[in-house]
Formats: sequence, C-alpha cells, structure tokens
Amino acid sequence: NLAAQASYLLALLDRLTVDRAIVVGHDLGGGVAQILAVTHRERVAGLGVVNGVCYDGWPVPLVRAMKAVWPLLHRAPHQVLPALLRPALRTLFAHQEVAGAFIDRFVEPWQTGEGPRTLATHLRSLDSVYTQTVAPFLSRLQLPAEVVWGRKDHQMKPRYGQRLADDLPDAALTWVEDASHFVPADRPDAVADAVLRLVARASTAR
Repeated sequence: NLAAQASYLLALLDRLTVDRAIVVGHDLGGGVAQILAVTHRERVAGLGVVNGVCYDGWPVPLVRAMKAVWPLLHRAPHQVLPALLRPALRTLFAHQEVAGAFIDRFVEPWQTGEGPRTLATHLRSLDSVYTQTVAPFLSRLQLPAEVVWGRKDHQMKPRYGQRLADDLPDAALTWVEDASHFVPADRPDAVADAVLRLVARASTAR
C-alpha cells in the first residue's frame, strides 16, 4: 500500500543519510510523495506530483474494473496477462509512438509464473483511504511544489490536478495539453522542466 511505500522511501533516505530530499512522483508515486510530505515534512524540501493519485479520485475506472475481476486474474495463465493489459495501457498515452517500449517495461513483472498472483495482490492493495487521510493536511504544507498534469488524462482527470494545485499553498501548476496519464512518456521535457524549476525553488527556499 501507499503508506508502506512512503515508509520504505523514508528508510531509504535514512540509509543514504539524506536529511532532506525533493520528492517527485507519478501516478501511485504521486500519492506516496504526498504521504511522505505530510507525515515527515522536515524531510521533504520540495514536492512534485505528475498526474498522481490523490483524494478519492482513485482507483481510476480502469483499475476498478481490474480489481473487480482480481480472482479471475489470480488464476489466469501468466501468458495472457500482457495481452489483457497492453490495449488498456495504450489508452493512457497521447503519443502512441512512445507507448510500445514503455508498456513492455510496465508489463514485464506480470509475465512470470507468479505474475497473476502478484498483480492480484497489487490490485487488492489499491485504496484511496491513504490519500484521503492526508488530504486535509495538504493546505498546511509550506514548501515549494510543482503539479504537472496531462490535459488528456481520462482516468486521473484534470480536475484533480487543479484541486491539488489549489490546496498546496506554494504550488505551480503546469498543464500539458498534448499528454494523457503517462506524461513522463508523452512529454518527458515538460516533466524535466518542472523538476528543474522545483529544484531551483527549493534551493532558494532553504
């Protein structure tokens, strides 16, 4: 779950002896970044969310449909999972020419013998309770933030990006008009520019 992922990230910072870090996340990673920023504000120098899960806006319709049939996925032959996942994932890209290689990496963990079981476990752990719990505290985060959102995202809809930017006191919002959910693949330049802005802003705020 997302709370556990946030704790793993905190443990990694401890292991690396990093006192404060700029944390940027996409999709589920965006939710992890929000949780870490709220629960350990002193460790986060800047927050970046790129089409990240937030509030009660997830699991998105595509994932809810998969969660509904997780017992079937659990028993499915691992060879069929890529064929099921690829068409659905393609709908989350605005630039289809970059989708193939990205999807190959995405589905790789599910192609092993344990893939169906692992995917079913993953789906069962997806719950918006984690982002809903931290949502009331976002407005208290006094730190530089960058919110980047693909305007064509039909799953994690643009209104959530606007709401997130409105709630974070020091957030800049970047709309990426020609991107869908996978903005890092559709428009990596837009994400990179936002991260560089966040680094500059966090450096000045120290």
